[in-house]
Amino acid sequence: MTKGLHAAAMRPMRIGLIATIVAFGAIAFAADNDTDMLQSLLDKGGSISLPAKEYRISRKLLFRDSTHLRFDVGARIVLMPHSDCMLAGNADPLGGNHDIAIEGGIWDMDNTHQAPNPMWRHYCKPPLPRIARPKKYDSDFYRGVAIYFENVSNLVVKGITIRNPVTYALQLCKVSHFTVEGITFDFTTENPIKGNMDGIHLDGGCHHGRIANARGTCWDDMVAVNANDGFCSASQSAITDIEIDGIESDYSHSAVRLLSAPDPVERIRIRNVRGHFFKYGIGFTHYFPGKPSGTFRDIVLENIRVGTAPQPPDMWPMGHADTLFLDKDVKIDGLSLDGFETLPPLAEVPERWKLKPGGVPHATPH
Repeated sequence: MTKGLHAAAMRPMRIGLIATIVAFGAIAFAADNDTDMLQSLLDKGGSISLPAKEYRISRKLLFRDSTHLRFDVGARIVLMPHSDCMLAGNADPLGGNHDIAIEGGIWDMDNTHQAPNPMWRHYCKPPLPRIARPKKYDSDFYRGVAIYFENVSNLVVKGITIRNPVTYALQLCKVSHFTVEGITFDFTTENPIKGNMDGIHLDGGCHHGRIANARGTCWDDMVAVNANDGFCSASQSAITDIEIDGIESDYSHSAVRLLSAPDPVERIRIRNVRGHFFKYGIGFTHYFPGKPSGTFRDIVLENIRVGTAPQPPDMWPMGHADTLFLDKDVKIDGLSLDGFETLPPLAEVPERWKLKPGGVPHATPH
């Protein structure tokens, strides 16, 4: 199982086929809004390299087939206030895209200047009216995701920092033969609460992928592998052949969540995880009451060194933290543990995340 998984996850990407080189020396950068300039380059495709500066955008950047966008160290891509949209995604989620790569840059959603997380609008100050959630996935429904790719083969996301998303930092759905590597999460603000702020979020239909070297603090799962995800996902289907190698966090909600209700999560290798987590280190979850039991097959955990931590004081009570969590209504067929170490628990919340003077803890969401 392990040998086959490794070979599948490491399948070579075909970005090397891209031959077009974009010369940007004569490009005039807009003083206030760089969206049109960046989109015009992406529409041409090919390999695009851009210098370190601040790029301000007001619409989601759309990646077409055979496009590799690379930013020099120090570049920042910032979503302009009240844009209320994603930073980036692929151009044709219905028909599908292939051979896309993003490399470098600090991608800043600037969450306090965007519309709030639609699920917790009533926690805004002053409270905003609740809105009805769709019963199933609706691509037009604002979900507060920073970067989203759907129905893509051969995707690379490498060496980027994602700063202050409203909800998920990077969401993939129906993406195959992908690599996500060297991702840093820089979450310093929230809108309105520390809820649903995942790092890398895989939904149904993801296959043959590798996630490596993710670090930072996330207020939800650092990596979520969710075969079923309700209205948040365009596909309720199996996730298979995923390698997760290298997660590091001094303080986060959880390292890896696996979720099935009931579509299977199969042939997953999780290795080299270190940190302290206030919900769990690794979780096998079902989450949706009333749905059929979750199924997990051929799961490998290697070199896991995790400890528990007290939760942030401005989040709703989450109860006891676990290093390894097994939910009700889950079936596991084949679990291998090789080097699972429980670290001493943190005695208190790290200073950076303590409640500021005058802060008020949030009540339990409802």
